[in-house]
Amino acid sequence: MHRAKLLVLAAAVLALPLTMLAQNTVTSFEGARVIVGDGRAPIENATFVVTGNRITAVGRTGEVRVPAGATRVNLAGKTVMPTLIDTHNHLSQTREMLIDDLKRGVYYGVTAAQSMGQDTTNISFQVREETREGKIPGAARFFTAGHGLTGDEPGLKMPPHWVTSPAAARAAVAEQAAKTGDLIKI
Repeated sequence: MHRAKLLVLAAAVLALPLTMLAQNTVTSFEGARVIVGDGRAPIENATFVVTGNRITAVGRTGEVRVPAGATRVNLAGKTVMPTLIDTHNHLSQTREMLIDDLKRGVYYGVTAAQSMGQDTTNISFQVREETREGKIPGAARFFTAGHGLTGDEPGLKMPPHWVTSPAAARAAVAEQAAKTGDLIKI
């Protein structure tokens, strides 16, 4: 599939002005190939209707009722699919590069990313809050495990919390929990 023909459903919806989404406006996206993501064959020449910020109908063009007055968007030749969620990655450590990673992810259809244990500064927690609040336009939603925990791992260069006893592990978990990580990486 050509990248130019790949249109991510979430990107299409997110591309609508926020004021449009806040109201109960109706937009009909028509003519696309829709990959539903549940194992069924794609719906060719599909229409999907978005009311406010919710998808309210999906099906073959001509079989979906489009409300009168709906804004119509022609997606002929495009492919629409559900968003992708990257549940295990190791993203950049500087603010500028982390935001670039999250925006690049959206370009490729990843609208949520979870960093797994290499976030050694508070930058990841700040960026996480900003993505939750919608303050970084075009960036994927970000989740972080903060600083991971591990026993001795020879050759490991990015230092997680090194734990050598149950007491050390409990202390490291408590420290990470205080930072309000989204999960604990062990």
